[in-house]
Amino acid sequence: MDFNKFTEKAKEALALAQQILSRYQHTQLDLEHLLLALLEQPEGVTGQLLDTIGIDRGRVQRSVETLLARA
Repeated sequence: MDFNKFTEKAKEALALAQQILSRYQHTQLDLEHLLLALLEQPEGVTGQLLDTIGIDRGRVQRSVETLLARA
């Protein structure tokens, strides 16, 4: 995969997903790691989108964190 074609925000999200993977001491990167990374980006589009459509991003984030803690 050519990561050089990714936007800076996408590269940041992947790097953060790797950190989350380590934080939970997991060995396989899953969609939940990437979703949490997108939610944790301070100025990321994902959180803004959830806010726009009226979904509590904190609640989504806590749900994903719970899923990862159980994995």
